[in-house]
Amino acid sequence: MTIHYLNHILKIEIDRNCIHSSYPTGIELLTQWKAEHPIHTKLIFPDLTSRDHWLHENFISIHAAGGLVLNNTNQMLFIFRRGKWDLPKGKMEPGESPEETAVREIEEETGAAGLSLIKPITQTFHLYEEKNELILKTSHWFLMQCQQSENLKPQIEEDITEIQWFAASDLHIPLSNTFANIQQVIQGYLSDTAKS
Repeated sequence: MTIHYLNHILKIEIDRNCIHSSYPTGIELLTQWKAEHPIHTKLIFPDLTSRDHWLHENFISIHAAGGLVLNNTNQMLFIFRRGKWDLPKGKMEPGESPEETAVREIEEETGAAGLSLIKPITQTFHLYEEKNELILKTSHWFLMQCQQSENLKPQIEEDITEIQWFAASDLHIPLSNTFANIQQVIQGYLSDTAKS
């Protein structure tokens, strides 16, 4: 499990031989990260139960879902929000499945219609602060196909100012100005594509 916070990376691993009994709090991690250049931190837990307990004690968990959307020529759909290229996604509503959230959010943020869900890609994790609370967001990512390449409309009220399709040969443009977790989604998809 890899958690991103700005330019910092927290890797969490499970090792049944681990005998750790003390771990930093979320506040202690953020204090360290705010005082230093990008840091890669690794925490090892003896089992999933102890890991999940530590996460629950230190962070508020929310879930989101979104998609890597391809058109008929395999171009990828990106949105431009708050100065960064991003993939469309949003928070899950009560009672929604990740798949339902991904479709709804992509439609709302881009105006895309006729989305077909192909398969799950991955999950990404990132931390942020909101109202003096530490939030751990788990984003569920899906590969999707869209028949509509034109007449898309950015959701201005969500600070989306541009929507653009990028061919694989032009991915350096959005990837040079995006978030680490978005790079992870794209690289995972490209790696899977290269294997098939």
